[in-house]
Amino acid sequence: GGLLMEETAGARREGGAVVLEGPLGAAERTYGLGVETLGALDRRGVKTETERPFLWSSGGWGRYFPSGERHRFDLGGGRLRVEIPGAGRTEHYFYYGPAPKEILEQHLAVAPQVRAWAPADVEALKPSRLPAYAVRMPGAAAPGWEALAETVARLIHASLSAVQMPVFDLGAFDGAPEALRRRAMQLGMVSPLVMAGGGDGEMERWRVRLRPYLYAYFQEAHDRGIPVIRPLVMQFARDVEAAGHSDVFMFGDEFLAAPILSPGGRRELYLPMGMWTDLRTNATYNGRRTIQIDAAPDELPLFAKNGAVIPFLDEAATDRISAHYFPKLGGEFFLFEPDANDHTQLHASPAGDLY
Repeated sequence: GGLLMEETAGARREGGAVVLEGPLGAAERTYGLGVETLGALDRRGVKTETERPFLWSSGGWGRYFPSGERHRFDLGGGRLRVEIPGAGRTEHYFYYGPAPKEILEQHLAVAPQVRAWAPADVEALKPSRLPAYAVRMPGAAAPGWEALAETVARLIHASLSAVQMPVFDLGAFDGAPEALRRRAMQLGMVSPLVMAGGGDGEMERWRVRLRPYLYAYFQEAHDRGIPVIRPLVMQFARDVEAAGHSDVFMFGDEFLAAPILSPGGRRELYLPMGMWTDLRTNATYNGRRTIQIDAAPDELPLFAKNGAVIPFLDEAATDRISAHYFPKLGGEFFLFEPDANDHTQLHASPAGDLY
């Protein structure tokens, strides 16, 4: 019985463009429109031109224009206006979620990206080895701290724009000072695809340990169309405070990553609802609050959510996996095994009767 979306008029031609227009709700927020975008996550009030005309709303709907033309979006003045210059016709898809992940699952049926992936894709890749589904992001002007913060923002905007596998180019920071280079390498530890020339031993060892985890989320991108990086506003859509944070993100459903984006190791971060365990210290924090942390040069602040079951590969030379459980909530994890092309479901509970 609630109004999802309306158009003030049907599609029309205006000044050589096809135009669609309609109002936005007073409290409605919109997200997406491409990896080129920066600034606030909420696109309301923005004028932009994009080749990725996908956006979704806090009102529970998404829209996608598949024509391949560049589209102009004007989200100012409490409206959504879409122009397709030079087009003779237009069509678009309307998705009702209402949750962001449900919108993305519907989008998968229209625009699949990860049609096939290989276990080697989780490694640090040379440019010649990038898979067909990889999406390169615009490069920063120079490898400074601002460029690192901009890279995180672009990764988040990419996920909000239904880009499942953006590429983080670690090689762009090869000439950076050691402190910045180390922090960039830590971002590579929690990026879906990493392009690097090699020699980043710490990152490579971590990604080897995390193979079972990455396999599961690469397969989920294939099966459900959900990006590996989940911005807080996507994962915690009902948490209004989470919608404003573009410097932390979920890496899968279990990890919250808070990369260091400025000199020194001190930063502030918002923890959404739940209980969170700092993997570096085992300290636990209640969510829905902002905390201050310090991270040594070799530390990536990473938090596991209460109830998480996280698989790690014990050693590079074996197939033995350790499943780490963070109580007290019950949890599960769907472990994907590429050789068998099937899932193994892990359950954990603090009840004591079953694991």
